[in-house]
Amino acid sequence: MEACTLELKEIIKTKGDYQLGKSYDARGRVFYTIKNIRGNEKHHAHLKKYSIACSVLSWVYNKKIPKNEYYIKSCLRLTIDKTYAERLLNHEKKEKYVNINKGVFR
Repeated sequence: MEACTLELKEIIKTKGDYQLGKSYDARGRVFYTIKNIRGNEKHHAHLKKYSIACSVLSWVYNKKIPKNEYYIKSCLRLTIDKTYAERLLNHEKKEKYVNINKGVFR
């Protein structure tokens, strides 16, 4: 597999095969990019907040499934592990339990 040629302005954190970097858009606003070093150019994700970028980096590195659909898609873009990608795709959201107390008086 070919190495990623996406350049990061500042590399903030490296965890395994993943690099978290700081980048700037045309207006000078900061955003964070995570890239998979072993993947090709499509194996990267852009995120607005540093805390979210660190969370996504941790989820992908530890192969955990996030609860938010947007973060699941980010993890899918980053991973090259086929079994983890299948787990992300086949993940079903849990139904929210609501306890309804009708007709109860004190």
